[in-house]
Amino acid sequence: MKIEEVLAKQLLAKDPSIERFEEDFYGDFYDYFVNFLKFKCLSQGKDLASLEKQKLVLYLDLFNSQDFPGRKAYRYKLVFDSQLNFLAAESDFTLSALCRDLRGRVDQLSDYEAVRSQALASLAERFDSKNPDPNTRIQNFNVVLADLYDRYNLSRFKTAYQLVG
Repeated sequence: MKIEEVLAKQLLAKDPSIERFEEDFYGDFYDYFVNFLKFKCLSQGKDLASLEKQKLVLYLDLFNSQDFPGRKAYRYKLVFDSQLNFLAAESDFTLSALCRDLRGRVDQLSDYEAVRSQALASLAERFDSKNPDPNTRIQNFNVVLADLYDRYNLSRFKTAYQLVG
């Protein structure tokens, strides 16, 4: 893969199904997203059984792309199933996230691919609570997202979502 392809991949698609949140939220992310998914499902005239097929895609840390003027790019794409289990294989950690976190540029594209895989594996491990207790899983979900929100000073203006499925 070429550097241009990697940069283009982090662009937010011009897709009407990608929306911004209308209000800021913070704290109990799990409860917010569970209720949000139910509301969206019901408001679209679907029954709650169809919710099981939905995936929540969060685009975090949106910014104006310098490489593609007039387009928004994201640094993280986090994908969750309807039970808010993290789907690392469908998620993304972009080159711009890596450059910002390392405060520089990567020397080779293979370096980015290796770090990208490590970053997603680390997030998957953080989201995956080994404890079968649902309260512990919910608390863990909230802690991981709160950490990302704090670390990158996120808000509704720097976040978008898409429901897929």
